[in-house]
Amino acid sequence: MLKKELKVAYIQYNIEWENRIKNLAALDKYLNALPKGTDLVILPEMFATGFSVSCKTDLELNSNSPTLKWMKEKALKYQCSIIGSIAIRDNDKNYNRLYFINPDGTQNYYNKRHLFRLSEEPQNYHPGENQVTVNFHGWKIRLSICYDLRFPVWLRNRYLNQEFEYDILINVANWPSSRNMAWEYLLKARAIENQCYVIGVNRTGNDGNNTPYCGNSMICNIDGSPLMESKTGEGVFSITLRKLELNANRDRFNPAPDWDLFELKN
Repeated sequence: MLKKELKVAYIQYNIEWENRIKNLAALDKYLNALPKGTDLVILPEMFATGFSVSCKTDLELNSNSPTLKWMKEKALKYQCSIIGSIAIRDNDKNYNRLYFINPDGTQNYYNKRHLFRLSEEPQNYHPGENQVTVNFHGWKIRLSICYDLRFPVWLRNRYLNQEFEYDILINVANWPSSRNMAWEYLLKARAIENQCYVIGVNRTGNDGNNTPYCGNSMICNIDGSPLMESKTGEGVFSITLRKLELNANRDRFNPAPDWDLFELKN
């Protein structure tokens, strides 16, 4: 069903290091505070464990993931779709996988393409191979995870037959405070160059490596201006995105017909 208005919420919070039970319990409370009629809820990267990439703890199995089961239960209960990334093992490979779970149990997923080389992620996880765009109530949503944000070619929108490949770019992250300026600038740049809404969802607090995170989750308009910023606060943040406004802004100034064509090579 086409929705001209999309009510989007994200949850910014302090993720307890490698403590799935405590994190999911905290998220239960936040979900209870969702505004009525929410269509889509977005959680940070590795929302159940924090950015734990050494594989010293057991990875969740795709066939039997308690976090994935939790996501499906909550999507059904609140009748909204839920997006969040999980450290998961599938067919003998480890992935940082972003799931898009619908209330009816259907799902899409995206495996993180660019693994963060300043951590142990490249040594322990397998990179994704495919871009993923989800058609959600008539809105085309591109999925990405944290470090992907630094790679504009991978995230590049396309304009073919007078249609944009996607309308919203979502990036879920554990982006540290030390690189907050890059986080802000890159979110805005991706919005401007791709003529789309950009939603960046980050965590707060310190992780198990004592790395601090400032939050600063943000939703940007296509001109890069923030429609909503969360700074350091924890909680549920909600906004309504309107297709008519997006289309009007695109029509007002549309450089897309002049974009260069290119091919991606693995």
